[in-house]
Amino acid sequence: MLHKVLAFSKLPYLIMILFFLLLLWIASGWLDIDILRSKSLDEYVFHRVILNIHEGFLNFDLRQIFSIYFYLYGFSYFFLNYLLVLPFLDLETNLMVFLPRMISTFSMFMTWLFLHKLIVLKNTDIWITYLILVLYIFMPGVWLNATWFHPDFLMTWMMMIAIYLLLISKFGFNHYFLLSIFFWSFAISIKFQAVMLAPLYGWSFLDKVSSSNSKIEILRQLLITISIILFTYLILNPYLLHPDGLSAWTDSAKFEFKKNSVVDI
Repeated sequence: MLHKVLAFSKLPYLIMILFFLLLLWIASGWLDIDILRSKSLDEYVFHRVILNIHEGFLNFDLRQIFSIYFYLYGFSYFFLNYLLVLPFLDLETNLMVFLPRMISTFSMFMTWLFLHKLIVLKNTDIWITYLILVLYIFMPGVWLNATWFHPDFLMTWMMMIAIYLLLISKFGFNHYFLLSIFFWSFAISIKFQAVMLAPLYGWSFLDKVSSSNSKIEILRQLLITISIILFTYLILNPYLLHPDGLSAWTDSAKFEFKKNSVVDI
């Protein structure tokens, strides 16, 4: 009887919708922008970036629009949130704080949805499906990153789509593979940390080298893949076309890499 209940195909979706609503309710707390300065400094600074973009448009100042300070997070992420809160910027409403959090919560749900699709794709046993669901719900990082203004879950959602499409492509160079590359490029454009998927794609090309005689075709596929990534990143981060913008990105990357490479003794 229990197995029949657990095997009900819509039950995981119902559980996750309830979990989504719970996290959405949690995200609706502490919405005063002045409180964020002491409670959640990252969110406060991110909101200052949105206001800076808005002032840049009002002043017709491209340099101010692209002065986002967090260049490895990508301009596209902040611009998406700017468009979302734009109708409420002059209304002094708490929606300016809540809506970016809602993107994180929704991205959390969509991340699980594609994780679930991956599980179904592999015909995993129902008990494993629910074990993964429980582990997902009880991960502290899920509760944190789904209830604040931060790009982690939006990046992860795009990465999950990329992985799902890559598996559907069966690692062949077809339209599913190209779509996978596009979504991976979106993830990198949201947060540069998404390059962590590079070994997965690298393995697919190395596997082709060992199993195919057409080295020229593999090289062509590799060049197309790199071109898609670079073109997408440049389109979504156009400030890189200017020397000052490229310099700001490089300085930000050096700072982050040095900070993350420091080992406490």
